[in-house]
Formats: sequence, C-alpha cells, structure tokens
Amino acid sequence: SGKQSLARLASFICGNLVEQISVTSSYGINDLKEELKELYRKAGVKPAEPLVFLLTDSQIVDERFLVYINDLLASGVIPDLFTKDEYDSIFASLR
Repeated sequence: SGKQSLARLASFICGNLVEQISVTSSYGINDLKEELKELYRKAGVKPAEPLVFLLTDSQIVDERFLVYINDLLASGVIPDLFTKDEYDSIFASLR
C-alpha cells in the first residue's frame, strides 16, 4: 500500500533496516515473541542497527499480538520476553 511504501522509502532515506514478520497459517504468539526478541537484539546489542518494525493489520492473526505491540509502543518493555539467562547473555555482550 502507499503507507507501507512511504514507510519503506523513509526508512531507506534514513539508512534504517526494515523488518517485517512473515505470517503463515501456523504463526502464533511464540513465533511473534521470537521475532521480537531478535528485533531487540538487532537494535540493542553491538553492533546495533537502526531499524524499523513494519507491521500491518493483516499480520495480526491473534488479538494477543496487540498486547505485545502495545507494550512495545507504550514503554519499550515487554514483560517476560527474555529469560534471566538471555538477559545475562545480552548484558555480557554489551560490556
């Protein structure tokens, strides 16, 4: 659509990487959580990449997705996304 094209163009101009989920018939909440984990790692762990997360309404196959997206937009923190071991690994790579 025009909005997606404009978002992709703006991202390209700013030098940002565009990330978009690929929804399949078996795509579920755990798949979304794994994608979000990977996005957080790409954006926050060295070498961090500036990125844009592009999500369309047709990619929201489960209404529970909106809870995670709302948390992401409201505070940037998604509760219980990472385990303690994953946090330790991330913090170690930041040092």
